[in-house]
Amino acid sequence: MEAPDRSADVRRICAEHPEAFGEPLETNDARRLALLTTWIIPMLNEFDDHQWGLLRKDDQGGKIPCDVLLWHPSMEHFDVLTGTGATWIPHGRVTNPAWVWQAVPWPDSVPAPPPDPAPAPEPPPQPDREGIVMRLEAIEHTLETLVAALPALRDQLRHIEQRPFPHYSNGWLTLKPTE
Repeated sequence: MEAPDRSADVRRICAEHPEAFGEPLETNDARRLALLTTWIIPMLNEFDDHQWGLLRKDDQGGKIPCDVLLWHPSMEHFDVLTGTGATWIPHGRVTNPAWVWQAVPWPDSVPAPPPDPAPAPEPPPQPDREGIVMRLEAIEHTLETLVAALPALRDQLRHIEQRPFPHYSNGWLTLKPTE
């Protein structure tokens, strides 16, 4: 299986991480290797079922170039980074048996992508002004009815107060006038 052309993806990732290039030159290789292992390879592996990895040169003490991708199924290798940005230079299949494919761990090496923003909360429902007015009018009508009934209720209470009330004495029920 031949390696897919991921040059556009590499250019996009490099454009998103300009901090990996340029000054100071003494840290340029370390920054490019960090970009390769924490962003480029893990992101490409999301598309290609974890087939991209690093080139490890065991005949050079396990050296890992800071700018090379290796496609595992065909052992094709590509220069993908320069000191100033992205490139995509295919170099064919690895023929040196001491040059091996090395996986890049996922997901520990890559910062988790930011979560999708939470959907905006539903706006609170607008009050049903017409319904509120109708309920207030019903309450007002009830209060007016109660207020109108107060004089009649007062009269009934006076009448009840003037009636004699039952009184028990020696086992007999008698009506005793109010005092």
